[in-house]
Amino acid sequence: MAARAAETHRLYICENILTLRCPRCRTALLDFDGCFALVCAVCQCGFCGWCFHNCGVDAHQHVEVCPFYRDWE
Repeated sequence: MAARAAETHRLYICENILTLRCPRCRTALLDFDGCFALVCAVCQCGFCGWCFHNCGVDAHQHVEVCPFYRDWE
């Protein structure tokens, strides 16, 4: 029984915490490189690759001032 609960928790962590997802439609991202102003291939949501803030159509302005970017430097 404990092994089943541990596996349930592991799957939850992998699917809901470790998997990067679009903030609008929750489609999982495989990877990205370069600019952190991302656009979802499914719903065309523009969002920040640092904090995953839904920016509508274009995230470039937000990425420039994102506090998570500043923490990274």
